Amino acid sequence: DREQLSYTSMTEINGETITIEWIIKQNETQLDYFCFGRNITEELQQHLQLEKSERKFKDFFENAIGLMSIHDLDGNILAVNKKGRELLEFDEEEMSGINLKDLIPQRNHALLKEYLQRIAHQKEDLGNMILLTKSGEEVIWMYHNLVMIDEEGLPYIVSSALNITNRNNLEKELTYAKKTLEYTVEV
Repeated sequence: DREQLSYTSMTEINGETITIEWIIKQNETQLDYFCFGRNITEELQQHLQLEKSERKFKDFFENAIGLMSIHDLDGNILAVNKKGRELLEFDEEEMSGINLKDLIPQRNHALLKEYLQRIAHQKEDLGNMILLTKSGEEVIWMYHNLVMIDEEGLPYIVSSALNITNRNNLEKELTYAKKTLEYTVEV
């Protein structure tokens, strides 16, 4: 069995630092060694850029002011940001394996089916939805969702949503107060 050794080194050429990956192999007769060097500077830079981009996305995703989530075209939840998990009263582990139908009131399951068909066809959807917290409280969300394609060509949905439950309740109270006032003025 021939042994192989690999390592990297950095050198400066014309003021530019380059990284070389070296591979040293013993030949079949085990009398000689072959050494191959390959410039991997560009690959390393691309890898670092990808890591930086992923870190930025994760920071943005996790620190959004509302619910950010990713789900597939069947409604299987793939990720939910920290704020969303807190508002829904779930921890990260509890969110794995959950489908949107598990978070939507039974009376709205037909609307969920319509939504999944609509977003698969139109590639974008926005509106309001009701989600249940872990304790069963209904929370109204204003959402904007987009279909994205992953590196394997598979679609997934990125969702951003804001809790508008309080706003909705205030609007109802304002409408009720207005009607009461109008009725009072008429009498």
